[in-house]
Amino acid sequence: MGKSYACRDKSENKLREGDFYPTPCSCVTCAETLFKEVIPLNEVITDPCCGDGAITYALHRIGYGACVENDFFNDRENILHEDVLKTDLDVWTSPYIVTNFPFSNWDDCVMAFLAKKDLKALITIGRLNYLSTQSRLEGPMWKHLKELWVFSRYIDYRTEERFDGQFHVGAMASGWFYFTKEEVENPVIKFVDVQKYATLGMYKKNMEET
Repeated sequence: MGKSYACRDKSENKLREGDFYPTPCSCVTCAETLFKEVIPLNEVITDPCCGDGAITYALHRIGYGACVENDFFNDRENILHEDVLKTDLDVWTSPYIVTNFPFSNWDDCVMAFLAKKDLKALITIGRLNYLSTQSRLEGPMWKHLKELWVFSRYIDYRTEERFDGQFHVGAMASGWFYFTKEEVENPVIKFVDVQKYATLGMYKKNMEET
């Protein structure tokens, strides 16, 4: 199960570095409180950038049943293959979105879903250094950020896909960004304890990418 680059030009024959990164399933299971506070168990959830299905797998584990999976680049069967930046999100996506957007298109994807008419919750993984960008502060994005759930360890998203949720540690702080249609004055910051899954040590590029 992983995360694939869903918002790209298919005429390109390669992925941009950093736009394919598996989502450890522990990121979902450790944040079970977030999802169950926001999304009723009987609701349909859409993952528009599903890759190999890590997020859906983890959502099923914590009790969710109906999930719509989409990925523009991943060619596996039984999922949709829509480009979320070039399609009508009100047609095929549900009001509840849980995903891990490609970092190079993160802003565009967030704003596209905030424009979705029936959106009730958009929950996506993002980098904490996004908060220090002036253009986001001056634009409309942060006005809709309701909560930020920070992972207690740096997660190296180059970690191979694993059913047990274990991951390599890295140097990038990240967490779940929870957006709504309503405007909020200031987001609430909470924490996700992922310590017990940070077991694989530092990622060794020379060993795993040769």
